Amino acid sequence: MMFVSRLTWPLAWLALATITVAAGSSTAATVTTTTSSSSTGISTHTIQVGPKSNPHQFVPANITANVGDVVVFEFYPTNHSVVKADYLAPCVPASGNIFYSGAFEDFNEHDGQLVGPAPTWSLRVNDTKPTFFYCTAIDSCLKNGMVGVINEV
Repeated sequence: MMFVSRLTWPLAWLALATITVAAGSSTAATVTTTTSSSSTGISTHTIQVGPKSNPHQFVPANITANVGDVVVFEFYPTNHSVVKADYLAPCVPASGNIFYSGAFEDFNEHDGQLVGPAPTWSLRVNDTKPTFFYCTAIDSCLKNGMVGVINEV
């Protein structure tokens, strides 16, 4: 069974159960989180979006960031996105102030392998409240639990 934080995994199942009521083999990867900081105290956190070793996961799925930090999402083939979600509905867009990376679909790849640097999308952290996100690609969130959180409680 894949590793997803204690908070985000139940969220994906809750969303699946909610949608199921309304409508009638994973692998684990070892990844080092990249965090860098500058002289201003701002850190950059990198999250891989659907890497080959875990194509329907954010790696890592859980980070801790301070106000002003930047989260860089690196996209891997094939289709992926990042959109803000609410805690109780992790596989639908959040209400209110939302972010959306857009769909990343056009990759420079050969036989499923990324050639060159991964395309990226960045998000500046505005507060330390938990911020939930998911991937809108078919089956990523509901079937595979592709959800993540910044500043889990």
